[in-house]
Amino acid sequence: MPTDYQTDQEHKIRRRVILPTDSSQHSKRAREWYYEKIMEPGDLLLFIHIIEPIHPKTIVSLAIESCPALAGTTLRVSDESIKEGEQLCRNCMQEATEHGVKNQSFLYIDTKPGVALVKVIHELKGDYVIMGNRGVGKVRRTFFGSVSSYVLHHVNVPVSIVPPLSR
Repeated sequence: MPTDYQTDQEHKIRRRVILPTDSSQHSKRAREWYYEKIMEPGDLLLFIHIIEPIHPKTIVSLAIESCPALAGTTLRVSDESIKEGEQLCRNCMQEATEHGVKNQSFLYIDTKPGVALVKVIHELKGDYVIMGNRGVGKVRRTFFGSVSSYVLHHVNVPVSIVPPLSR
C-alpha cells in the first residue's frame, strides 16, 4: 500500500518536455522517438501547435506597399485551421495518455513559428524540447532557415532534433 509520500512522489512533475507538433510525419516521428527513447516517469509533455495566419495576397501586398506596419493587421486565421489544430492537439494528448504521460496542449497563432516557439518554451518553463526535422535542402535552409535550427540556437534548454528517416 503506497504511503502519502510515495503517492506525492509518483505524481510529481520532474521534467516539462515541450514537443512542438503539427500534422507532418516529422512531428509524428519526434513523438514516437520520445515514447520509445526518453520517456520518464514524472514527465509533463507539453504539445505546442503554431497556426500561421492566412495571407490574402492582395491585402498583404497593398499593406506592405503602403505601410509595412499594416501587414500584421490584415492577417486572418481560418476556422478550419483552428479546428484542425484543436483536433491535432486532442489526438496528441490521447496518445500521451495511452502511454501514461501527463500532458497538456497549447495552440498559438503567429506568423513566425520559430520566434513563437522560443517565447512559448520560455513562458512554459520547458526543461527539454524535442522536435522533428524536415530535412530541407541546403539552399532552402540557407535562404529561409528552419524552425528547428532557430529554436536550437535561441533557447537555453536542451533540444533534441529527430532527423528524417534515411533514404
